[in-house]
Amino acid sequence: MNKKVIIIIGCAIAVVVIGVLLIMGFMNSDSNKAQKILEQYFNEQTDQEVALSINDYKNNGVVTDETILEGFEVKLDDATKLEKLYLFQPVSEEGSKSQFIVDVQNEKVYEKEVRKALPNSTVKFYQSLVPGNKTVLITLEAENPQDYKVSYADVELTFNPEFNAFVGEVLATTPEDLIPE
Repeated sequence: MNKKVIIIIGCAIAVVVIGVLLIMGFMNSDSNKAQKILEQYFNEQTDQEVALSINDYKNNGVVTDETILEGFEVKLDDATKLEKLYLFQPVSEEGSKSQFIVDVQNEKVYEKEVRKALPNSTVKFYQSLVPGNKTVLITLEAENPQDYKVSYADVELTFNPEFNAFVGEVLATTPEDLIPE
């Protein structure tokens, strides 16, 4: 073979390799964009007790089933398409962690908190100093109860280390036979 043929074959191979790399990059561009959007969202969250990290979440890919959107405030329409939504879930199953849907078309992030199941609990009620309210105190049978998030009648309770329990104010009319969440 002469040098011209070798050079032409080498150039053809280089063009094919570059084309394949470009196609692979374009196919993955929405997935990469979703990851960058979520990472930026995490960096902007300053009100979190523990900083969120992109390394704690895995990209499960494009949302293919509308039932996955339950619990998220995502509304599908002309501006929000299912094939542009990516689901991110925690790598670890420990604790209460959020799941995220990233809309790459509109560069929005939707969050849904997933709580771990509560262990057995004891619920007690006390008269409140606030008229029309009562105080609820929930003790969990757990080694580290402070690692949980607890609510009663849709009211988020606060962990009180003095009582080793969750405490909060609910309306006096709130039923006392509800199950803490």
